[in-house]
Amino acid sequence: MLLISSVTKRWPRQAQPVLRDIDLQLRAGELVWLTGENGVGKTTLLRIVAGIIAPDTGGVRVCGLDAHGSRRAYQQSIGLLTAGNSGLYARMTARQHLDYWARLALVARDQRSERIERSIERFALGGLADRRMDRMSMGQRQRVRIAMTFLHRPALILLDEPSNSLDDDGRKVLLGAVEEHQGTGGSTVWCSPGGDGPDTLVARKLRLASAELHES
Repeated sequence: MLLISSVTKRWPRQAQPVLRDIDLQLRAGELVWLTGENGVGKTTLLRIVAGIIAPDTGGVRVCGLDAHGSRRAYQQSIGLLTAGNSGLYARMTARQHLDYWARLALVARDQRSERIERSIERFALGGLADRRMDRMSMGQRQRVRIAMTFLHRPALILLDEPSNSLDDDGRKVLLGAVEEHQGTGGSTVWCSPGGDGPDTLVARKLRLASAELHES
């Protein structure tokens, strides 16, 4: 599902690389929990996997695809939840966001309505579907962002601090979606610095430290 081979990344004017010779294989249906202190490069690694930035050396393949050789298919294979509260528009409703993302993700027109309604149900957005983002709490917005991540049914889900702002019910919804994704053969990388990981669902726990990846 995911193959990371000898990935190294350096930032300008920094003597040491943020990532050094990172190798990782992720099988279908597998979930890994990536931990590490703030600023060690976890988000950088996710962005490289998502094809947002390129490594200096090494490569990444998702479902056998390369980000540059098969750009559209590669992007359709990935769902990325970034950390924070980005990617939302204040005056758009949850339903409008889901429809907008379905179009960006190239979901077929005859499948959009079903995918949107399924996402509203799956992520408990029924009472929020027609509410604007600027009238939602941070936790409610996070549910919308998570629903967008899963909407196009990607093979690989990348979650960067997904539990941020979620209450207990929101976390249960998130874990249920991840478990369902695993059950269909999908794979997940869950990234967080602390103890808010995916509990019993995790297959492997990895730690990023000193630019290298270690079994934790």
